[in-house]
Amino acid sequence: AKERKLIDVVTNELKQGRRCLIYVTYTGEKGVSKRLLNILSKKFKVTELKGSKVKVEKREQWIEDRYNEGYEISIQQSIFMKFR
Repeated sequence: AKERKLIDVVTNELKQGRRCLIYVTYTGEKGVSKRLLNILSKKFKVTELKGSKVKVEKREQWIEDRYNEGYEISIQQSIFMKFR
């Protein structure tokens, strides 16, 4: 049910020309970002920002580059949401 609502929200946002950046929180029990990546990839072009792989000062540009490559959605762990 939550995933269906997320798909509806994302669909609406994309129709309005908005970019989608989804923050997820690791709860220690399930791989939320992988699950969402699998679900959303069936309908959208999705990428995942692995915060430990992209330095803080390069994250904004990394996200911009993915959108320029045609990705519609970026998923990121909320713990890595710090920019500069």
